[in-house]
Amino acid sequence: MQRTYRRVAGCLLCLGLLLYGGCSEDDVTGNQDKEGPAVQFVLPISPPEAPVEYSEHVDIYVTATDNTAVSRVEFWGARETVQNPDQIATLTAPLSPVPDSIEAPPGMAVYGTRYSIRAIRNGSRVRLFARAFDAAGNSTRSDQMVIKVLNLGGNLYPPAAEFFVKPPRGTVDSLFTFDASVTRDSVDTPSEIAVRWDFDGDGVWDRDWGEGLTAAVRVDFKYNRPRVYRPVLEAKNSYLPDSTARATQELEVTPAGGVNPVPPEPENMILIPAGVYRVGSPDLSNPQSDELPQHRVRLTAEYYIEKTEVTNRLYLRYLKSVMSGDAPRVRREGPFLRYYPTTGEPLLLLDFNSSALFFDPDGDSVAVPAASRALPVVGVTWQGARLYCEHFGLRLPTEHEWEVAAKGDSLRFSYPWGTTIRPDQANYLDSRIGRPLPVGSYPAWTGQFGLLDVCGNAQEWTKDWYAPYPERDELLNPEGPISGSRRVLRGGSYILSATGVRVTSREAGNPDQPSDVVGFRTAYTKP
Repeated sequence: MQRTYRRVAGCLLCLGLLLYGGCSEDDVTGNQDKEGPAVQFVLPISPPEAPVEYSEHVDIYVTATDNTAVSRVEFWGARETVQNPDQIATLTAPLSPVPDSIEAPPGMAVYGTRYSIRAIRNGSRVRLFARAFDAAGNSTRSDQMVIKVLNLGGNLYPPAAEFFVKPPRGTVDSLFTFDASVTRDSVDTPSEIAVRWDFDGDGVWDRDWGEGLTAAVRVDFKYNRPRVYRPVLEAKNSYLPDSTARATQELEVTPAGGVNPVPPEPENMILIPAGVYRVGSPDLSNPQSDELPQHRVRLTAEYYIEKTEVTNRLYLRYLKSVMSGDAPRVRREGPFLRYYPTTGEPLLLLDFNSSALFFDPDGDSVAVPAASRALPVVGVTWQGARLYCEHFGLRLPTEHEWEVAAKGDSLRFSYPWGTTIRPDQANYLDSRIGRPLPVGSYPAWTGQFGLLDVCGNAQEWTKDWYAPYPERDELLNPEGPISGSRRVLRGGSYILSATGVRVTSREAGNPDQPSDVVGFRTAYTKP
């Protein structure tokens, strides 16, 4: 009763003082503190985008301070597979003494606990946070720190390596994409799993660890030889760096034009044996920059290459075949011939203005004068050369194959037969002929394998995109880069000087641009 009386009296007194400005509401209830303590992580410092790995347990330390007093600090962990967070510990007093390894601002109270993570699944991510309370019940939550659970005491294994290839089979013109993102690990994600690739299964890693590839990165590769390959993927996770896993599968790569090459003139194809050859300029005193470095090339498969350049007669035979029928693949559009693929835009094959071939309106067909039938076909684009090759199950030679076939294994020759050239040995500028000659017009002047017209007459398309030679002493079955803007031209033409018709000389041409001095010859890999 006495306590109730005093409370009522106090309230009446305060009411009177309020009326006359002498009392405040805080005088009744006391100064109310609505601010929670400041709480901040000391350890771990582990952002969500790059969580630190912990095994068995993690030590958690925070600082907490308040303008009155901190009554308690709660530690919480939120597992990614559990909806509600787990309360780890509640501390009502700071640590004393503070461990020497903990650096905290002077005068700040440090709270800490050890969180056992042994029962949490490997690879899980856990969000840690702390909540500090003052005597009035106000609370503040810290920022979140994310850790990754790595229980080394568990059953840990290398990743389960696996990959797929798109397309699952293709030709030597196909760009294959290798995707290892289906590789799985109990802890690491694909972006954390390191991988390397041996695309042809020869024991030499085409893309090695040092490149920093992960299972999340798709890689592209082109094959320059038709056969069945066994590409190999090797993978390792971040926590067992000395243990790897492999995956392999069969990949069939067929010739560009088909499985069975059928050259229109089989007797005109020359077999080039596999082996190691020297390619590049032998003249180190005055070399062309893109002909260096001189290097070895190791060709692991025999291949055939055409002895002479494709003639107007042969190209006309091809055109008559693809321009016949109810739905011709090649159609004339003014001075041009265009190829219409099943899908995609039409491709320019030939420009009549740059070729001896012409459209005969009387016969409503393409024709060629009798005197020009044995001349090398010119005015064809790179696509026009490629499509001719594929029609017969053939392909264009790579530039390394072209040079090897032109001069053989000589280290010093700039020409098929030696180090010099005369006007009576080839059709080039100094010969003063000024036009292409029938193929094989210089039968006595050949190289080791007997190819004709590799110096002058018509310049020739090759399969490769143009790029500087790589800085390596030896290349294995090289085929240039997988993309580019210009294709390599070899052999020079009748308008070029002795320097321009050397067998080591390299030029680059727009694959969509026909020229009256550019033709081609065919090749295929021995089945």
